[in-house]
Amino acid sequence: MSYLSVEEAVYNRFTADTAFISAIGALYWRHAPEGVSVPYVVYQQVDDTHAKALLAYYGGDARIQFDVYDDDGARGVTAVKALIEKLRALRGLDVDGLHLRTVVSNSLTIPDADGLFRRTV
Repeated sequence: MSYLSVEEAVYNRFTADTAFISAIGALYWRHAPEGVSVPYVVYQQVDDTHAKALLAYYGGDARIQFDVYDDDGARGVTAVKALIEKLRALRGLDVDGLHLRTVVSNSLTIPDADGLFRRTV
């Protein structure tokens, strides 16, 4: 099955895995709604100017960033590990019209003013 956007392909692939969603809490595109419970993951496309036309008629690539938010550092690390494992399991596969080539983990812990920790993958 092919999707119209990176957003839809990632969301459908990840939310179909209930064990994964249990490990990360919830998954949101670009930003989480105000007042949601932690933990959660926000993902966004950070590369490729043709975000909604990634089915590569022009040969484009996209880079997606995942930010794991939690107010418990240890639980956040567990969510990051689940995310990295999920991404590694998909690496090299043609998935729903997308080809996942590599996974780069750039895990940074950044506490913010609300006491949330953000780890980026």
